[in-house]
Amino acid sequence: MSIKKNILLVTLVRIDNINESGFCSDLISKFISEGYDITVICPIERRYGLNSRIINLNGSTIIQVKSLNIQKTNVFEKMISTFIIEFLFIVAFLKYCKNKNFDLGIFTTPPIFITNFIKFIGKKRIKIKYLLLKDIFPQNALDLNITNKYSPFYFYSKFIEKKLYKNVNFIGCMSKANLDYIIKHNKINRSKLEINPNTADISKYPKKNKHKKNSKKIKLIYGGNLGVPQDAILISKFISKIELLDNVSFKIIGSGTEFKYLENYLSVNNINNTQIINYLPKDSYFEELEKADVGLIFLNENFTIPNYPSRLLDYLYFDLFILSNTDIKTDITDFIKKEHVGKCFYGTKDLDKMISEIIKIKDNPKYFKSFTQNSNKSLINNFNIDVSFKLLKNKININ
Repeated sequence: MSIKKNILLVTLVRIDNINESGFCSDLISKFISEGYDITVICPIERRYGLNSRIINLNGSTIIQVKSLNIQKTNVFEKMISTFIIEFLFIVAFLKYCKNKNFDLGIFTTPPIFITNFIKFIGKKRIKIKYLLLKDIFPQNALDLNITNKYSPFYFYSKFIEKKLYKNVNFIGCMSKANLDYIIKHNKINRSKLEINPNTADISKYPKKNKHKKNSKKIKLIYGGNLGVPQDAILISKFISKIELLDNVSFKIIGSGTEFKYLENYLSVNNINNTQIINYLPKDSYFEELEKADVGLIFLNENFTIPNYPSRLLDYLYFDLFILSNTDIKTDITDFIKKEHVGKCFYGTKDLDKMISEIIKIKDNPKYFKSFTQNSNKSLINNFNIDVSFKLLKNKININ
């Protein structure tokens, strides 16, 4: 009888239910279905009013560690909580995993401030350490003027970043541009790096109803974080232009530091065609995507690092026409163009071109369908959870 392999996943994503759609929960489900034993360490932020706890779900052990608010909070609390989270993770590991060794440890960024945790547990406790690089910090903060290159915080963060890359065995980058960026800006062995994209368990999505775009109306949607990286000023200018169009509506579903700014913008400017919603359960969010025609992606044009927003995957499943307005460094635009699933624009200067594209989509159903018919196939071929699982599974047997 073969012995079950033990997997540890450490993430800032709160995991409650592995049956819900989401990269971490999908990955957990996949490992369990393939006969692995998986332990998860994740935070449960103080906003929820709950203490640290253990949840046992279908063969997984989820250790939720009470912490300060880390995401969707003010900069001061975010900074403090990010610094202390690794200490809380170490305490939780010593308390709940003291008699357990792991064949593979999977760590996600953000944050980079788990370096001491990784070093502390050592190779004796975790044989192979794999970093899923979901952002590149502190360069992203530098791009957005959250810090500057002469600040002590930036110097310390750069030191920790390099230490993190050194202390893991493998690094999974979201895209080729991510991988190339890491090689260019770090002294790192190329063999450590591979492309491990955002992926999804497509079977967890709800069954789709047959949706036909109403040729007289078009529904735009944006779902996800609303922070500095998404450029709220750009979004507000886009909203004002949408307001001038007939038979076009825009629904924003998300939360973050810029939510109040956008909510206030709608109120002060008497915006009627755009609605903003702070939070929806996943099933309700999927219902909104089902009803939409166009999925929007926004990234601050000042980024010099190549981000790759995961909301793309949900848009693809629901056969949405993808419209992106981003920086020039991200290669998500390469995917959109290559797979013929949408159109790409860059910064404030391209807003009028975006509006022209929306009018074109609205007035030409055949043009709209020529893009959306490629969406689901592109999702299956490029972002199936099996891609990530196989890459991670292959590392377990490395001596």
